[in-house]
Formats: sequence, C-alpha cells, structure tokens
Amino acid sequence: LYLGSLTLSMTGASTRANAWLERLGEAAPSGDPAFAFRIALIKASMALQHDDSPQCLHHLEPFEPSDAGTAFERYVYLMARVAGLAGAGRTDEAVGLLDRNPVPAEDADDDLAMRASG
Repeated sequence: LYLGSLTLSMTGASTRANAWLERLGEAAPSGDPAFAFRIALIKASMALQHDDSPQCLHHLEPFEPSDAGTAFERYVYLMARVAGLAGAGRTDEAVGLLDRNPVPAEDADDDLAMRASG
C-alpha cells in the first residue's frame, strides 16, 4: 500500500492516492516513526502535485534525511523538500540542503540519487 500510495501521489492521482492513504493508515501501527515519515512523503508529494509548496514543507519539516529507512526514501525526501523550498522562493535553503546531503559514492550511478543531487 505504501509504494502504491506514494506512486499515485507522484502522478497526480490525488483521489486514488487519498483512498490508498486511508487504507494504509488503517493497517499501520500508530506511533511508528518510520510510518510517520512515509505518510509525510506521500502527503508532501500530493501537495507538490497541487503546487502547494507551503503544505509540502509543512509535512516534511519535522523530518530529516536521516529519518529515511532506505536510500529510495532519502532521495524522495530530498527531491520533495528541495522542490518545496524552491517553490516557496527559498532557493538558498534548497541549495544548502543539497550541499549538506551529497550523494554517497556507492549511489553515484543511481538515477534517483542523480535527480536528488540537482
């Protein structure tokens, strides 16, 4: 459900993403920080699809890249946060975030990592 919700949120299928998000919320443990991070990624992606940078940042600001459980989640977080910051006119912060979170050498050939690095 998580990857489906995230995918739908990134493609602009908000109605379906919301329905899947509800199902995900029913199945997930409450109080789980990994779950909270994943929900934030989905909601931030939906906000970006609606050109709502402040809402995107609202969902992501409680978290850091280190909260990601996987490299995939780290790069999705970075891309969404940078897009939200840039969309809100906070380009210096966006560049700084990328500078503070370089792509590790082992991910240098990863397509998603390359997109996240700017």
